[in-house]
Amino acid sequence: MATRKLADLQKEATEARSRLLIGSWDAAHPDVAFRLVSLRELLKRPEDDEINRHVVVATVAALQTYLRGVVVALCNFDNTYRVRAAELLQEKISIKDALGWIGGASVSFGELVAHSATCNSTTDYITWMSALLAGNFHDQLKTAVPELDVRNKKQRPEPIIADVDLLFSRLSDLFRLRHILAHEAASGLQVRNSTVSEMHKCACLLIEGTDAVLWSTAYQSLPLTQTEMNIHAAQLATKAASAMDVELNIGLACASDSTITEWLTKHQAEWMRLCDDWYKNTYGSMQGTMWPSVAGVDRARVIEARTEQIRQWVRVIRPPENNGKQQYCGFGGSFDY
Repeated sequence: MATRKLADLQKEATEARSRLLIGSWDAAHPDVAFRLVSLRELLKRPEDDEINRHVVVATVAALQTYLRGVVVALCNFDNTYRVRAAELLQEKISIKDALGWIGGASVSFGELVAHSATCNSTTDYITWMSALLAGNFHDQLKTAVPELDVRNKKQRPEPIIADVDLLFSRLSDLFRLRHILAHEAASGLQVRNSTVSEMHKCACLLIEGTDAVLWSTAYQSLPLTQTEMNIHAAQLATKAASAMDVELNIGLACASDSTITEWLTKHQAEWMRLCDDWYKNTYGSMQGTMWPSVAGVDRARVIEARTEQIRQWVRVIRPPENNGKQQYCGFGGSFDY
C-alpha cells in the first residue's frame, strides 16, 4: 500500500466529517438511518433497473459510514479501543507527520483510524468488529438480542438475526454486486427490485445487530433508557460537585488570611446561586423527560470547569511543599566527577 501523507489523511477525514448531517461523527448513526430509510422509499417505486443499481451502491456506502462511525465512537470512548484499532492500520506515517498532527490536529485519532478502515466485504466488517471488541463478532451476532429487552430483563428474548450465516451470504452478494456496479458499466446485468430489497433489509439487520452487540459489550455500563440517562446525568453532576468541594476546601486551607477565606466562601455561594438560577430558568422550565439528563451533563461540565479554575488558583497560592529544603533533582551520582 502506498504511503500517504498524514496531512492528506487529515484533509480527507475532515471533508468526510463535513458531509455528515450536522458535520459531526456523533450524528453518524442517525445520518445512516436517514439514508437507509430514503433508499427503502425508493424501492417502493415501480421496477426501475437504474434505481435498483443506485440502491445497491448507496446501501454499501451507508454501511461503510456506519462502521466508521462505530470506530470513531469506540476510539473516543476508551483507550483500550484506540490500541486495538491502531493494530489494524496498514498505512505507515513518519514521526515528523505524527508530531505535526499532535501539535495541531484538526481530526481526532478515531477519525484518522476510521478513515483508513476498509469496508469492502463482509470479511472487512467482521475483522474490524472482532478486533475492536476482542471477540468473535460472527458468534456475538448469533446471540444478539434487542438491548431494551436485556435492560428490561425480558424472558427468552428473540435474537435480532435468525440466521447469521444467511445474512452474511446475502451481504456478500451485496458487496460483490456493488463492486461490479461501481467499476463496470454492466449494461446487460439485470438487478431485480426483490433482490435489492432483501439486500437492503440485511444491511439494516446487520446495523441493528451490531448495535445490540455494542450495548452488550462496550456500552453495557452506559445508560440506555431515558430514566437511566437522567440518573446517570445526576450522578455525573454530583460526582463533579464532590470533586469541586475538595478543591475548594484546599483553597480555603491555603488562604493567607480570614479576609480571603470569607471572600472565597461568599464568591462560591454566589456562583452556585447563579448556576441554580440558570438551570432553573433554562432546562428546568422545559417540558419533556429528556431535559433532566441534558441539564445534568451540562451542569457537570460547568462544575468541572469551575473546579479547574479553583485548582489553578490553589496552585498559585499554595506554599511550596519543600519548605525551603534543597530540592533533589534525581540525577544520583551521574554527574559526580
